[in-house]
Amino acid sequence: MTKDSAYWHGMAAGLAPASGIVVDGREEGAESGATFTTRNPATGRPIAEVARGDTPDVDRAVRSARRAFDSGVWAAAPPAERKAVLLRLAALVLEHADELAVLDTVDGGKLITDTSQFDVPGAAAILQWYAEMIDKTYGEVAPTAPGDLAIVTREPLGVVGAVVPWKRSNKDPLCPRRTRPS
Repeated sequence: MTKDSAYWHGMAAGLAPASGIVVDGREEGAESGATFTTRNPATGRPIAEVARGDTPDVDRAVRSARRAFDSGVWAAAPPAERKAVLLRLAALVLEHADELAVLDTVDGGKLITDTSQFDVPGAAAILQWYAEMIDKTYGEVAPTAPGDLAIVTREPLGVVGAVVPWKRSNKDPLCPRRTRPS
């Protein structure tokens, strides 16, 4: 199926993005009830009213994550089980690839060609890579000077935030270049 401008615009028109905070597997509003409007940066049109999380919401999410970790449901799960879960997640990303690409484009202003051809398939590939590594990663001895010993272990460090710039193109059906006043 050829995915032309009409296809992507139809997908964008049918979006109904989730707008809550997900904690303990449930989508809820912010504890304060505050929201903000997220807008398409290319058109300025509203996409959704989104829960505005704050310190109490982050604290609730951290407590939930700690309970989940301490329960061992993931951390103590056998490698084959964790591998299967991540492979299923990667399959779901691919199954919903067009919807995810449109959400990323409309919310972030990135080209649909980039989100649909690189970003979403790349996210699925990363999940698949980590799934395949689960039952293959062991401590390694790092190359060192004679008489030294260093062991390489891979541990999660925490959350990382990043801002990644890109440029828009007039050729992208969902992100037309906005003209600036002179």
